[in-house]
Amino acid sequence: ARPQGGTRVTDLLHAFLHAPTADRGALPPLAVPFRIAAVDIDGTLADHAGRVSAENLAAVRALEAAGVRVILASGRTHANMLPFHRALGLADDAPVISAQGALVRPARVASDGGDDA
Repeated sequence: ARPQGGTRVTDLLHAFLHAPTADRGALPPLAVPFRIAAVDIDGTLADHAGRVSAENLAAVRALEAAGVRVILASGRTHANMLPFHRALGLADDAPVISAQGALVRPARVASDGGDDA
C-alpha cells in the first residue's frame, strides 16, 4: 500500500519502467522519453516528516543514470528547498522551481539582499 501523503517518486518511476513496451513506444527497458523530471517535495519526494526515503533516493539516482536531469519544484521558498537539493546531491547549477512556480533559479545563487523566496 502507498504511504499516506501522496505519490512517491518510486511509484512514478516504477510505473514508467514497468509499463508495457507498447505504452512507451518500443523503448529499451531503461530508456526514458523525457530529459527532465521536476519533482515535488512534500508528499512526493519526502514523507510527512520531511524525510526522503532510501527508495526515493534510489529512484532519483536511477533517473539520473538514465540521463534524466532531476530538479525540484515546490511551493516552498527557495532557501527551504536547498536542504533537499543538497541531500539528493543535485548539481549547484540545477534550476530550483520554488514559490509555487513563481521563481526559477539555480540552487546556488549569490546573496541578493536577503530574499529567500
